[in-house]
Amino acid sequence: MIVTAIDLSHGLEGILNSLMTQGAALGWTLIKAFLVFIVGRLLINLVNKLIKRVLLKRDIDPSVKTFVGSLVNVVLTILLIISVVGALGVQTTSFAALLASAGVAFRKLAEFCGWIDYSFVQAIQSR
Repeated sequence: MIVTAIDLSHGLEGILNSLMTQGAALGWTLIKAFLVFIVGRLLINLVNKLIKRVLLKRDIDPSVKTFVGSLVNVVLTILLIISVVGALGVQTTSFAALLASAGVAFRKLAEFCGWIDYSFVQAIQSR
């Protein structure tokens, strides 16, 4: 996209035309990524307010409310960053694979910690 074949017979005029065409394409790409970011931030703020309202109506521990609100904010922000990078033209399949593998690793770690916790409880209760 950035490098195009320029006919040498056109000289400087061909180079300037090529730079203007590529610059315009890059400008539209940057504008599109900026719009994705702005709309994404507005939606994230809307979802965060909705989550806070729902959690305030429930009788839940304040630390759990804070944790859930932060978790939702972080996850949505990561997805927004991936969307903006995709709008810039970068392939995001590797990001998706990385997030999926991190989720699997986190799940396995949680299962392992649960198993250790269960083993210690069983050892203490059997005495």
